[in-house]
Amino acid sequence: MKKNLAIFTGVVLLALFYSCKTLEQQVNQFKPVSTTSQQYLAIEKNLAQLDSMSPHVGAHIDKSFLMEYLPAEIKKNAESINDENLIITKLDPTVELDQQGVFIRGDFNITLVKYDITIAGEFKGVAATSLEGDSLFLRTALNWLDIQNIKYIKKPGLTKKALVAIIVPALRNFMTTANALFLRKPFAFYVPLKQVYQFDVTRLFKDTALRISATPVELARYNKKSAVKIGSEGITTLIELTNKQPNTPPAPPAGIASYSPKQLKEKFNEYTKKFEQHWLNNLDTLPKGAAVVAMVRKSELAGLVNQALSNPVTVSRNLLLPPMQVNEKVELEKSKINCQAVRTDFSYPAFNGDACDWNCMRRITIGVCPFCRRVRVEDPACAASRRACVIKREAERVIWQTARNAANLAHEAENIAKIGACNIWRSATDFVALGRFKVDAGGSGNGSVNFSSIHLNDDLSKISLQYNGNVNVNFKADLEMTPLDLGHIFLCFARYSKTIRTSIAASIPASSSTLNITPVTQGNNLLLNVQVDPVSYRATMNNGPLEQLFSDVTFRAQCPIFSTLMQAGTIGATVGNFLGVVKLAPEQKLLLTGSASGQYEIKELSIPVKPIVFRINQGEDKQSVISWRTKTIQFAYTKPLLMAGN
Repeated sequence: MKKNLAIFTGVVLLALFYSCKTLEQQVNQFKPVSTTSQQYLAIEKNLAQLDSMSPHVGAHIDKSFLMEYLPAEIKKNAESINDENLIITKLDPTVELDQQGVFIRGDFNITLVKYDITIAGEFKGVAATSLEGDSLFLRTALNWLDIQNIKYIKKPGLTKKALVAIIVPALRNFMTTANALFLRKPFAFYVPLKQVYQFDVTRLFKDTALRISATPVELARYNKKSAVKIGSEGITTLIELTNKQPNTPPAPPAGIASYSPKQLKEKFNEYTKKFEQHWLNNLDTLPKGAAVVAMVRKSELAGLVNQALSNPVTVSRNLLLPPMQVNEKVELEKSKINCQAVRTDFSYPAFNGDACDWNCMRRITIGVCPFCRRVRVEDPACAASRRACVIKREAERVIWQTARNAANLAHEAENIAKIGACNIWRSATDFVALGRFKVDAGGSGNGSVNFSSIHLNDDLSKISLQYNGNVNVNFKADLEMTPLDLGHIFLCFARYSKTIRTSIAASIPASSSTLNITPVTQGNNLLLNVQVDPVSYRATMNNGPLEQLFSDVTFRAQCPIFSTLMQAGTIGATVGNFLGVVKLAPEQKLLLTGSASGQYEIKELSIPVKPIVFRINQGEDKQSVISWRTKTIQFAYTKPLLMAGN
């Protein structure tokens, strides 16, 4: 009996106590959930990654930047909840970062439309972080509500118990609906590293006249390992990349051990120390004042470029031989001028007098026939006439011979005068000008350089090139010999010209060079410029212009200079002798003898690095500024300073 009375009394007292609670107290059934153990386990997971990773990329989002965008995103998403029975009239979140946790808290007001009830209170939540590709996602989840005030727009006429039965499920529905929306629409911060990885081989060469041929290589980078540190200063990540899609094993089930705040603090301090040391071992120090920073190791960028250039690259261009004009005197040493050559043979018309050789013999009959006979006798009148003709002819011959002898004497005197004049002309200088040698030449064709290897070193200070190539040019030359004065005797009898067409071919031998890389900022881009030395080549023709000239039968017949130069007996020696009588520049000699040397210009290589454009939730873009650091290429966005008075 006493036992039953005690139970009854307890129930009554409990009922009385409960009935004395305010409605706010009765609906506060959302107890705060400790995240200490989850934070501790997250640190352990990141520590395990950190110990075995070699990061290529680091990124940091400053707390001030998150404070500017994350609360507004949470508010916008919450207020977009479309529920006819529940209206969110106020939700003002704040964000706190601490010991591997992102904590959300703030005030809220909601209205239960059906019952004309407004509820005000405080909420708390956490945001889970995840790295997916080139993005950082924060997924918020509400896990605690503290109801501070419940007001009625119109008295519902319900008991507290009935109201509790209405309000608590509505609040649970509010949390469930909000968390589902936050899951579907996480806060996303994009660090599009693919912008850095994009590399067009054809843009490597600045000279637009070059034609580039290369089999493209698909570049891809995936997150192999990552570590995230969340502290009061912001969110920082380290990422190790790989060019193959990683096969990520499923995460082991989380442990069920519980950890104290002290253990969490100690573990976080241990992790922070290791994380910061790992950062400094691989990357550069974070710049002060930057809202967002991404750093890519130079060795990673070098690896990307080397992979993009792993296939041979052929660079070709049209070639134009500079026009070559020659207008030089042809001069022989006076010792090679034989003035007897000016002597001409004497010629005089042959004597053309009458022959006086007609026949004066006649046949006559002697005796009386039949005893007569025929005999040959000379006709006296005819013979007299022939003797007169001979006397006349001999007189004419004497006159002709006298005239011929006089002409011969005059011709000899002329030859002696010519020889004398030639000797005077020859003795006037050591070299005797015979005329002019003219050349108008040029050509066009194609040259190509094949880069079998283009390799950047890890610190992007040097680039190594291995290459070979070839040059092919069609060549045309108009040659002309114009004699002057006695050059008509010693050079050519008259002006001689010849057009010569041939081809030039050259091979650029296998070579290698290592060149310095100079980083230059141009606009928003960073250019890694390489000054490439011209590639030298030496080419040969099938038949050189002078060789073809001296092989020409017409030239040999019309130009005595050939006989003078041909004393060595070979065309090659003749060409050599000719180069001794005409003053030519070295490059002109090479070209006319069938050789050519030149340089294949590539000018400058330039590897462009574009700035990363950070993006918030597929919307607002923040363009970074590129900096050349000791170990990395840095991409940083700094919020602009407000103008004075704003």
